[in-house]
Amino acid sequence: MRTLAFASAALTGAALFFSCSASAFESRHWDCGQDHFFRGDDVEVTINDGCITFTDEESCESVQITDECKLVVNERIVHLDRHQQRLVETYHSRFSNLTEDAIELAKDAVKIGLDGAKLGAFAVLGVLKLLSPDYDSDDLEVDLSIKGNKIERKAERLERRGERLEKRAESLECLHRELRSSIRELDELEWF
Repeated sequence: MRTLAFASAALTGAALFFSCSASAFESRHWDCGQDHFFRGDDVEVTINDGCITFTDEESCESVQITDECKLVVNERIVHLDRHQQRLVETYHSRFSNLTEDAIELAKDAVKIGLDGAKLGAFAVLGVLKLLSPDYDSDDLEVDLSIKGNKIERKAERLERRGERLEKRAESLECLHRELRSSIRELDELEWF
């Protein structure tokens, strides 16, 4: 049952963390709310065609990293030195990869949740099979245990992936602070 609880928690977490739009796999949108990544409370992130846009809802200011890794702050291109450009490129790459991996993790969590639901349906059918003289509660227990163990192993692998993803997110948060402190136009934004 730990598996079902984990799958349910993963689904809930994925749904809360990734409040994606209907076209979630072409264009992505998140309301970061009380995220520790940003100094502001109302930052939304949109990824569309490789372009990452951060928008502060309160001030209507925005930061954009284009698919070509150009930095645009409030619709003005920021001229960067080599070090700053490498930071922007690294940030864009890591942010994009982390986002893709988080979405894949959420998809896999949904699959595990569906496997758990199937297990529940199988248990209901198993109760009906108990009416047969050739099938008893021990048979049902063995069948449920086998299927449950498979789901639990999947959930454990998913949990390990989630832990690795969390470490990468922490590393990205450090890079975010470095990016902000290295580029005056970003550091001047109260919310970024």
